[in-house]
Amino acid sequence: MDLMVDIGNTHTVLGIFDNDILKRHWRVTSQLQRTEDEIWSVIDSFFHLDKLDLNKIKGVCISSVVPEL
Repeated sequence: MDLMVDIGNTHTVLGIFDNDILKRHWRVTSQLQRTEDEIWSVIDSFFHLDKLDLNKIKGVCISSVVPEL
């Protein structure tokens, strides 16, 4: 599985692809004040709620129009 992250000015969208098929996606607000631990907590909770195994992530792609994030 691959994790895709699109960081925009207002929202950050995360998606999980498995063999080029979008399995899940989530949207959160883009906030400069969030710490790395808070961001990790959000991502971990999404995986936990959808019963996805973080250990199956083999690649990550991040795009951003907000360099600070």
